[in-house]
Amino acid sequence: FELAERILLKAKDVDEKNPSIYNMLGFVFMKMDKLNAAIDQFKKAVGLDPRQVEARNNLGVLFHRAHDYEAAVEQLRQAVVLAPHFYDAYLNLGNALRGKRSYREAEQAYGTALTINPQDHRALYNMGLMYLDDEVPGYSKSELYKSAIVQLEKVKQMGSRDPKLDDYLKEAKKKHERAVKAEARKLKSK
Repeated sequence: FELAERILLKAKDVDEKNPSIYNMLGFVFMKMDKLNAAIDQFKKAVGLDPRQVEARNNLGVLFHRAHDYEAAVEQLRQAVVLAPHFYDAYLNLGNALRGKRSYREAEQAYGTALTINPQDHRALYNMGLMYLDDEVPGYSKSELYKSAIVQLEKVKQMGSRDPKLDDYLKEAKKKHERAVKAEARKLKSK
């Protein structure tokens, strides 16, 4: 990454108005864990060309990591407007909306990502975890946990090798079983 940084800094000296150079430099800084420097470079790229979709997506990811969900959502919404078939931007938008506790909108973003690329399991995985966290309004607890099971089972069928997946599935099944029993008791007491 240090070599890439040096090359991009030289390229910037040659063409300081090229937004792609700033985006690539931001990406290199992101990989080097120089997050503030990365944010600065992505902002420069977007400042030079507001249509820099990759830079907006990368800014959204970094703002999400910093728990600045409003800024993340703003960048990612602009990215999906500019590139309506950009899977990662919709996935990242879903994650930022989830961080912002806008669960219905996060569901929609994950759903759009799935329509763009149904073979990529990351949107299903994130949606499953969102349901498992039990914070999506408008569902009973048993519905949420059942939805988590369905999503996570699909992820497993797609061949995910996430070491935590089986634990999440077990947790979802236990929570679902308890929720069904609690809801049945509640109905009996009425």
